[in-house]
Amino acid sequence: MIDSILTWWHGVPVQWGPVAGYVSLIIIIVTTVRKAILRRRVVALGPGKELREALVKARTRLNDINTSPRRSSWFLKDERNETGRTVRDFVGQVHDKKLRKFVTEVADAWEKAFAEAPPERPAYSGVLKDGVSTAAPQQAADNAEDMERFQRQADAVKLGLESLNLALGRLDTLEKRIRGR
Repeated sequence: MIDSILTWWHGVPVQWGPVAGYVSLIIIIVTTVRKAILRRRVVALGPGKELREALVKARTRLNDINTSPRRSSWFLKDERNETGRTVRDFVGQVHDKKLRKFVTEVADAWEKAFAEAPPERPAYSGVLKDGVSTAAPQQAADNAEDMERFQRQADAVKLGLESLNLALGRLDTLEKRIRGR
């Protein structure tokens, strides 16, 4: 019946010949290329869900530091001491160059914030010598040093938050490419 319709339409008899085979070959090639592209994007993304969770935890902790400066003892409590290592572990699992760069910057910022955190200071005794505290000059020097370190810590945290937002944006872009949303 199709032959009769095509014959009437074109006025010449139609023979399909190898056309069906070529069409199926083109369909197979297009499907294979699409699957390869999708697989490449999935591999570039790496462990997306776990990476997102680690970045969100890092953002929460960096925001805590940004709100009020922290001393080194704060970094050593609970899971906070694992934050930098957890984010750093994902660097090797992510194959997208931009995302890897941003994740590396976040891990570097966390480590820099920890390195700049001043240590706990001992309580100074108010020993008076001729009516003047002997601890006052040392305490003033320590406070000045702490303020400088807190400022460097805040700068590192700001850079880390910028990189973290860029990393989450890149992660969203890669996920959209995979899921199509």
